[in-house]
Amino acid sequence: MAIDLQQDAQLLERERQQARPVAANGDHQAALKLFRAVAEKALGDWTCHVELARELRLLGYLQDAIKGLRQAIALAPSQIELRCELIDILEKLGRERVIASECEELLKRIHNHPEILLPAALALEKSKQVDACLAALRRLLELQPDHFDGRQHLRRIQTERIPPWHFAMMNDEPRNVAYEEVLRRAMKPDTHVFEIGTGSGILSMLAARAGAARVTTCEANPQIAAVAQQIIRDNGYDDVVTVIPRPSWEIDAERDLGGKADLFVAEILSDTLLDEGILRITDQARRDLLMPGAQLIPHGVSAMARLVGGEALASTTMVTQAAGFDLSAFNRYIPASLSINSDSRELLTLSDDIEVFRFDLDQELPKPEQRDIACQAREDGLCIGVLQWVRLYMDAETVFENRLADRFAPSAWRQRLFPFAEPVVVKKGEQVEFRASHNIASLAFDRRVV
Repeated sequence: MAIDLQQDAQLLERERQQARPVAANGDHQAALKLFRAVAEKALGDWTCHVELARELRLLGYLQDAIKGLRQAIALAPSQIELRCELIDILEKLGRERVIASECEELLKRIHNHPEILLPAALALEKSKQVDACLAALRRLLELQPDHFDGRQHLRRIQTERIPPWHFAMMNDEPRNVAYEEVLRRAMKPDTHVFEIGTGSGILSMLAARAGAARVTTCEANPQIAAVAQQIIRDNGYDDVVTVIPRPSWEIDAERDLGGKADLFVAEILSDTLLDEGILRITDQARRDLLMPGAQLIPHGVSAMARLVGGEALASTTMVTQAAGFDLSAFNRYIPASLSINSDSRELLTLSDDIEVFRFDLDQELPKPEQRDIACQAREDGLCIGVLQWVRLYMDAETVFENRLADRFAPSAWRQRLFPFAEPVVVKKGEQVEFRASHNIASLAFDRRVV
């Protein structure tokens, strides 16, 4: 009997050896038939089911591949990589509930196995299961606090999920003062404040400190929401402020807010004003989550601009000669835009300030727009492009903007430079034209092509 079993195993191994080069040569249909025949004969060998599942996946038979991997997992539950492969396929099918269950089971199995936690975390990251990946890395560091690679991967992924600009924003004292002054003027004893974009919780706590009866704030990033809840609790405002770890468009006014809010506050602004979705997000909140006539802070925002030039800008956006060579052909790759945060004395201001687009957030959602702007050159020089910044109309008394001053910009928002595809020499007093456009979600500037 032992001889027969040994012969059977040898026969199966020969059949597998025949199938592998067929798969390696790209004939996956033929390889599939061979691997399927092997798996049917070796029902108790998990490796046979894995090879079959991988061929099925390559050919797009994802449901059958899932079935094969589940058979392999049932036979070899300790093979963690199999569950990671299964999660990867489920992600491609958008099976979120099943993925959550599989991630939970995986984390449970590897909870006390530091030698497995890191490779499992990286496999989960590859499968776009970042929350589960972070949970695995944090558990690894609980077990081995000095695990250098684990800590570096954790910091790398957290930086990707939580951009460093949050720190500059939290430490932006002029911005914080402006928001607090406006909130104090707006607040009444029974005011219910709704905020979109909790971040650190600072605006919600400012509203609570200003006297709000209650504050409801939502945050789409679950990691940030969790930290915000801790910060609010640490500062003693958790009896007033409620954090909802969901995006605003998933919130129901009655279920989540206990009724529509009286006052809205947000700071969903990017350097280029629109890229974080302030227009659409505020419009949806105004219609669905706020009382009619609710005050918005800010109630309006503008894209401000001026023409600029100067050697400092030219050296970061274009090239002519370098090391004795003509490199000007590389100028076909002049960037569409880039953030800057420099001393205005390094720039050549070539026009007055221009309010290019103003958006009143308490009005209907605007339509995309393109307009030609004409301005007068203030100086002679090479015009590199348009410098853009943001202006916030906070209330009737307060306007806040990150206009470039004769020092580093007094705001965590940086100015945005939109270089022209072809810089232009301008003379003092002459009219200069450029084109500006927005599509509700982004801005663009360039020279008008006649």
